[in-house]
Amino acid sequence: MKLFSILLIIALPISGLAATDSGKHPNSKPYQDLLELSIRHRINDGDFLPKEILSLPIKKLKSEPLLLLQLIRKNLSNHLKTLPVKINTELDLINGIDKLPTIFIETKVDKDSNGVSDLSIPAQKFSDAETLVNWQGLSSHFTFTNDFVNIKADTKLAGIEVTEQDKLLMSLEKVTVHSMFDADLRPTKIQVSIPSFKAQDNGNSFNLQSFIAKIDIKKLASGFEIGNLVLQLKHFDFTEDNVKTGLDNLQLITDTKEQKDVINFNLQTKVGKLNLPKNIGSGIDNVVQIGNISLLNLDTVSLLNLQTKFRKSHNNPMAAIIMLGELMEIAPNILAKSPKIELNQLLIKTSKGNLVGDFTIGLDGTKANSLALPVLFNALYAKANLNVSKQLLEQAMINQFQQSSENAEDTKRAKIAAKEQIKSYLEQKILVEAGDNYQLIANLKDGKLVVNKQDMPLSLP
Repeated sequence: MKLFSILLIIALPISGLAATDSGKHPNSKPYQDLLELSIRHRINDGDFLPKEILSLPIKKLKSEPLLLLQLIRKNLSNHLKTLPVKINTELDLINGIDKLPTIFIETKVDKDSNGVSDLSIPAQKFSDAETLVNWQGLSSHFTFTNDFVNIKADTKLAGIEVTEQDKLLMSLEKVTVHSMFDADLRPTKIQVSIPSFKAQDNGNSFNLQSFIAKIDIKKLASGFEIGNLVLQLKHFDFTEDNVKTGLDNLQLITDTKEQKDVINFNLQTKVGKLNLPKNIGSGIDNVVQIGNISLLNLDTVSLLNLQTKFRKSHNNPMAAIIMLGELMEIAPNILAKSPKIELNQLLIKTSKGNLVGDFTIGLDGTKANSLALPVLFNALYAKANLNVSKQLLEQAMINQFQQSSENAEDTKRAKIAAKEQIKSYLEQKILVEAGDNYQLIANLKDGKLVVNKQDMPLSLP
């Protein structure tokens, strides 16, 4: 359902391609200001009741798309006084533009207040002199109880194609969305599947294949709400200015846990194959990445206050300033819990060897009793343990110095510069040799940095 709302909002400006002065609704406000809905119902196969006009500010709808569904639900609820009942609804969006496809909804509610609704938006084409938008239709099946609560929805978007002078600009195929909502129509579970999404224009392109995302939104014991994500992507690539980047078999998994008075976030990542652009990854092929990123010891009360403040103020023009003020106010409480970031089990496999390691950076809450930079610097601690193949580091350094892989002289200069840079790192003990690898072991504590067992000078702020 949330996707349905967003798609409606997206569809409005797209449909504006066909807008003409003669198509404007005589009583509607300017397109940018107000969305008007013409709605009429037929109860138990009787005659249609008189039309009603509902309206919502466009600006508010963009920031809270579920308001549209809440408005429709409230209107339908007025006709559930006598059960069982069957309601056929026709909904038209009026916004100072040519008429959009009518939305058809059939709702059936039994005597125990259990109901189903089937919604459909027929296929339709919009065009101007050069651009054609082929909306291939949308359908959604809802189940609910007790005046539209405990809603579950299965939504299918047949597809959208945008062409210009017979050239395909955008193609989106057979999107499916399975979702569950609470009594306020806020999503609690969402699963989105996109088999294919392509876009291209002026030589740039975007290509996504077989995307699946599952989001489980839950309220922790403290009341803090978070959505855990499982994401899978078979293939993705994009080309910009003739530079192509892509990846295969991406997996992301997030896990959020509340432990006593702190919240811990964890992100697991895996990329089966990463295709780096030539200006970065020339000579480095078959890249595989695995890693774990954790954000730990975040003060629960502070996060809850921040989330509550954001929900109350996100539509306020001064929202950024309000949130900055709130962040400054809760900062001492966040620092007191000793927050830290950990990068664990990092593994990058390549045709030139591997990079493996761990990294931690955090603040000691017993020392971070002020926002003054010298105090925070003294409270800062970090440690790193990295091992990188000599071949991999050398190739990465060559790519950094190389301007053009097509120029032999430039390649030669880049190789010399890379060797000199690595030699400098070895002389300074920033790197040490460990067999076929270079190693970096670093530790920062109490304002002192030690790299490979050697003190390194630091400039205090």
